[in-house]
Amino acid sequence: MSLSEEINRSWEQNAAAWTRAVREGLIPSRRIATDQAIVEAVLARQPRRVLDAGCGEGWLLRRLHEAGVPGLVGFDASAALIQSVPASLRAKLHVARYDEVARGAVSFGECFDVIICNFAILEEHIGPYLRSLANLLRPDGTLLIQTLADSPIAAGGEWRTETFQTMDGTWEPMPYFFRTAEGWRRVFQDNGLRVVSLLEPADRESGRKLSMLFAVQNERAEV
Repeated sequence: MSLSEEINRSWEQNAAAWTRAVREGLIPSRRIATDQAIVEAVLARQPRRVLDAGCGEGWLLRRLHEAGVPGLVGFDASAALIQSVPASLRAKLHVARYDEVARGAVSFGECFDVIICNFAILEEHIGPYLRSLANLLRPDGTLLIQTLADSPIAAGGEWRTETFQTMDGTWEPMPYFFRTAEGWRRVFQDNGLRVVSLLEPADRESGRKLSMLFAVQNERAEV
């Protein structure tokens, strides 16, 4: 089984437990800062049309719907998670893997003002995927990527395994590729994207950084 298949299998196995953890606020970093950070980053751009790439059970689509964003589209590789997205959101939903999106096998309709990848890029070789997402943006559109906080490792990235040991219940371990800030900047540059901003949401009490939130645009986009 390839690492990509292991990642997809993990999400299918963990769908119910993940849905409960997100909806009950059981993940401290999300509750403290990272959820609100991505919501504010999206709404600050006053988008009319948004794609949540790796939307999971739909919590972010729900928040954007409540904020009045009219055009909501989402996709996820896990059919079980997509089935958990409330129908009341009236979002257009797709079950799709990285490779299917990368080769243009899924039609999302008109281009987007904002595309979101919120802790949803887990593989190593993501160039074709990033380029395909960038091609779905309007000329001045923004790709928002929130990912794990930076870590001082020698290489630009490395494979790790999430075991969910701090979470209640039974979980399937999940491999994922961790990138440093330098590693992310390198992959953006290699794929025709420029970093517009980088935020690092933190725990206000301890000051510990909880994530990196990149806003990137196509190199051809107007400044």
